[in-house]
Amino acid sequence: MKEHVHKYLKVILGGRRVVRRDGKRFIEKCSGYEVFKCVAPGCTHFIASELILGRIGQCWKCGDNLTLSLENTKLKKPTHIWCRKTREKKENAA
Repeated sequence: MKEHVHKYLKVILGGRRVVRRDGKRFIEKCSGYEVFKCVAPGCTHFIASELILGRIGQCWKCGDNLTLSLENTKLKKPTHIWCRKTREKKENAA
């Protein structure tokens, strides 16, 4: 299989469970484990959020390589700082 740069998405594993009460089944929310998964077709790569810092990923906006930092990994879809829309840019344009 050809190597590729992973395009990470933050997800929570195990955030729900099925509970039986009075003979009925209910879906109940519970705490999960935060991981990053690669969304490239055919890739099954997962990595824990504690181990992601310093890895190379792909920016969701421009598609260039991105070094994942503490600031990037707070987002669901990691992007470069200059690829994000900020309030400062919007206020200056108006």
